[in-house]
Amino acid sequence: MKDKEGKSILSNVPSWVLALLTLTGATIVLFVVDGTMMPYFKTGNMAYDIFDLLIVVGCFFIARQNPKSFWYIPIICNAPFIVSAVVKPDIWNTLLWIPIVSGFGVSFLASIIGALVGKRDVSRNVV
Repeated sequence: MKDKEGKSILSNVPSWVLALLTLTGATIVLFVVDGTMMPYFKTGNMAYDIFDLLIVVGCFFIARQNPKSFWYIPIICNAPFIVSAVVKPDIWNTLLWIPIVSGFGVSFLASIIGALVGKRDVSRNVV
């Protein structure tokens, strides 16, 4: 009988579901921060920076858990911004494209690093 100690509840959840949960949670935080904090701050990118930070951390941990899914996790997590960049092409005329592109690039890099860390951890645990 295998010991279930040390296993997370989310260890059996597919990576795409975790990516959707990350997107949902980060979007809720984006709207809350944007709605509550933006009247007090002049810069509008703080909410998007927090969103990007949550997405980057989520991509890292999801890819560390399942290294094979490193390539589609950032696409799912950044799907609203990818769709908005395609559907609304005038977004490139504003300064909003900077957090969109940098967030996607950093989240893709974080998922690659997470996959490398996950592969290393898996290879060390092989007996």
